[in-house]
Parts: sequence; C-alpha cells; structure tokens
Amino acid sequence: MRPSDIRRAPATRGPSATRNSGIDLLRVLGICAVVYGHVVTTETTAQWIYPWHGPLFFFLSGYFWKRGRSATSELRIRARSLLVPYAFWLAAGLVLLGIAGLLTVEGVFAIARGGVSAKGIFAAFWFVTALFWATMLARLLEPLPGWVAWAVAVAGVAASYSLPMGALPLALGHAFPGLLFLLFGALAARVRLPWWAGLALLAACAAVIAALPIAYFNLKSLNLGTPVVGVLLAVALSWGLTVSFGHVSAAWATLPATAGIAVVLLHTFVLFFVAPWGLPVPITLAIVLSATWAIAVVLRWTPLSPAACGVPRLRVSAGPRGSAAASRVRRRVLDRS
Repeated sequence: MRPSDIRRAPATRGPSATRNSGIDLLRVLGICAVVYGHVVTTETTAQWIYPWHGPLFFFLSGYFWKRGRSATSELRIRARSLLVPYAFWLAAGLVLLGIAGLLTVEGVFAIARGGVSAKGIFAAFWFVTALFWATMLARLLEPLPGWVAWAVAVAGVAASYSLPMGALPLALGHAFPGLLFLLFGALAARVRLPWWAGLALLAACAAVIAALPIAYFNLKSLNLGTPVVGVLLAVALSWGLTVSFGHVSAAWATLPATAGIAVVLLHTFVLFFVAPWGLPVPITLAIVLSATWAIAVVLRWTPLSPAACGVPRLRVSAGPRGSAAASRVRRRVLDRS
C-alpha cells in the first residue's frame, strides 16, 4: 500500500464542490481541540484529547494524498502552506517578545531549534515542521515499493520508544509517527466504511480509554503511550472521526478550515495576553477560541493571507468574472491541502 494509492473522499455541496465540508468541520474541531489542550491542562484532556488531536492531521494528509505529484512540487506546495506561515508567525512572535522585553539569547536559540525546544508562545510550532517532514518523507518514498514506507515508519516509531527522537531540531523525529499516521490515512481512503462504522470505532476507542490502564499519549513529546496500543488507538480514533464527519454536510466550515494553520500558530499569542487576567478557564478558552478564529478568518480576506494562512487571499466576487476568479482561488487552496 503506497501513500499515493488513494482516492478523494466524496465531496459535499458548499463553497467548493471539490471539498468535503464534513472533513472541513473535522479540521475545525481538531484545531479547537489543540487550543483546548493548551488552555485546559488537565489529566482528562491528556486522556481524551491528546490521543487524536495531533495524529488526526497527519491521518487526513494521507486520506487526501494526491498521487503523482513530484517531490519538487510537494516541496513548493508544502513550503507555501506550512513553512511560509511558520516564518510569518515566528517573526511576529519574536517582535512581540522583543516589545515585552522577554527575548533572551537562550530563548532565541531555543526558538530557532524549534520542535519541543520552542516553548511559550511558540509551543504549537512543532506541529507545522513535523507535518512538513512527514509529507516530504512520504513523497520521497512514494516511488519505492509500498512496504518500504511502512517499514520506515514502523522502524522510526519503534526507535522513538528508546531514543530521544523528540528532541531533534525542528521536530525531525516526528516525521516517522507522522508518516505512519499518513499511511493509515491513505489506507482509510481505500477502505470505504459507512458512517455507522465510524461511530462504532469511536465507541470502541472510548471504551478502551475508559476501561484500560493505558499510558498517556502525547505526540508532541513523542510519548506514544502504551507500545502498539497507543498508536493503534490514535489511528482508530482518527479513522472513526474521518469516516463519521465525512458523511456530514457543513458548508460553513470550509472558510475557517482554510485559515486553520493561522489558528494553530496564533492561539498561543492570544493566550499570552489573556492568561495573566486570571479569568475562569471556560472564559479564557472562549476568548482565545473566538479571538483567534476571528483574526484568522479576517486575515483570509487581506493581502496577508498567503503569509499568515498559507493560502491565497479571498476576494469578493463581482459577476461571472469574479466567480471564475473565486473558483480558481478555491482550486489553488485545495491543491495546497
């Protein structure tokens, strides 16, 4: 099974006929879960949110993998959609810390190292480079026999249990579990399941989490939980969510979904300002979520969209010509997914 051997999920009606709006809704939910995990730091969050909110996005990258794309094209597309926003928000964060008088030499080196070394307002940045490495690794392995990619992914995951791969710069070590989740996503795109099977998978996973004494899963620290069980649980949760939401129509979710990378990178900045207020956790969460999504969606309509969100700027259509231009923009957004 090669990561390229997939088909797209059936599209639902919405702003773009070539996007699955239910999966866009799932992307929005997954990003909200990332924000939740940074605001509500409890054992319950670690138990119920961490096993899926990181693996999900690698899984979806495999689920919507485009076959036949060259490594050069992949590099160009991923650089625009991932590395450019990474650099934009990195620069914004450095300016913010400089103004606040919180920038130190040690801090700058840690930020430059990236991955798990980048903390504070850069705490979520590891995800972007991890996704970049995983997708590039998958593309480079694509011309080889399918079993090679699986072998590389499994070997890398096995090594992460005994070697400090999570400490590698720019989340390089995260490429291997990311590749494994991507490959399972590609597999899921081939094995079509009905909506009720997705719900059954989620119910089974919930029973396992609630009943068994399994170790906590934290993809950021490359703590993959109980060997084998932790990874398979993450796969099953991602698979169940993808199948379940793939049958939902939610056209409104497409716009915020295309601004998702900005929310991932920006929400810790908003939390930086809100946390000192000492508000109750639910209020803090509501402020961070609403403010971050609002800023990200507004940015989609500005010239900053390519840099901040990694996708072309949205424009108000004006007649047939405007509609055609909007369609071209939507196609380019999809091509970069």
